[in-house]
Amino acid sequence: MKKSIKIFFSLLTTVTMAFGVVAPTVSAQDTNWDEVLTQLNEVNQEVVSMEGDGTINVSADQFIDAALNFDFRYNVEESFALELAGDVTGELVTTDAEGNPSSMPLDFAGQASIIDGIAYLFDGSSWTVEDVSAQEEQIAAEFDSIMAQIQEQADTMSNPELTQKYFDLSETDSEYVMTLKQDINPDEFWADVESAVDMEQIKQETIDQTIQQAEANGQEFTEEDRQTLEEQMDLSMEATKSVMFQLVDTMEFRYSKETYYLTHMLMDFSLDRANMEEIAADMGETTEGIPEDFNVAFSMEFNFANHGEVFDIVVPEGAPTFDEASSTEESATEGTESLEESTTEESVPAEETSEETTEVPAEESSEEETTEESSEAAE
Repeated sequence: MKKSIKIFFSLLTTVTMAFGVVAPTVSAQDTNWDEVLTQLNEVNQEVVSMEGDGTINVSADQFIDAALNFDFRYNVEESFALELAGDVTGELVTTDAEGNPSSMPLDFAGQASIIDGIAYLFDGSSWTVEDVSAQEEQIAAEFDSIMAQIQEQADTMSNPELTQKYFDLSETDSEYVMTLKQDINPDEFWADVESAVDMEQIKQETIDQTIQQAEANGQEFTEEDRQTLEEQMDLSMEATKSVMFQLVDTMEFRYSKETYYLTHMLMDFSLDRANMEEIAADMGETTEGIPEDFNVAFSMEFNFANHGEVFDIVVPEGAPTFDEASSTEESATEGTESLEESTTEESVPAEETSEETTEVPAEESSEEETTEESSEAAE
């Protein structure tokens, strides 16, 4: 079951990547395609500050029914800063050794902020404050690399013919709307994608990024590991090609007519036992342990706004500063060390007293005193 869920989320990642090939551009039928395409390409390749919110719902029969709601905002113009808050609600179903199900409520709320290289994390009961400046630089470098690759692929990824072929295009007074068509031929779609984009190059770049990240985290990555990763990605892609359009129920993107930025994204997926069997066969896995009535529904909805604004992101209310957190940690460490030293010092004299008592037994001392008294009496 765990392997199957892992396959599922791997598949979702690949699906999202695949639709990136045809999703960057939208236009209504009476809109100048060339003008809209040019504007969207230029605007959405630039990383800017923004804020937004989102909801992710996951429902699997006899397993989980949960929702994640969150809102965020971040700055990149002057220095990187992030503010994120969210909550999880729902229930998780578990089964004991005898097969009896029981439900556990999911109720969590937390938040995270990154300001001047310091991360403030709240898990609902306590704060953790860490210096993440080194990781921040690594993330920025990786992000720059990804953006460079996107720019290299811009001309082929922004293909108006593919967009019009696979998406229904419309517009409101304020937005361009693109909705995935329902009657897509999978073989034809993949043939079009592979003719427009070098999927092998994308795969190799993804592998390189994975290896770089692993090595940056101190993990060794051998040539055998790379080969295994390539095989896994190939299997995942084949599985995606087989069932992608069976899984995707809804996919919609909205762009602002005024700014050309992405303002809304909606994706609905569903997965049943038959889909899992097909995916598992492509991945060389089995579906053992998956119920016959297995069904998963997964949806994501995001809203984005205020692109390019600089937000006032500060240390969260109630959170200790980095210096305060460090001082508290040092005090706790010193208190522990002091207690250990005190315990050691108290135990040593006790041992010495015991040794001294052993060197001069009470019985021997009594005998010596008796002998001396007898000698004096004899004299």
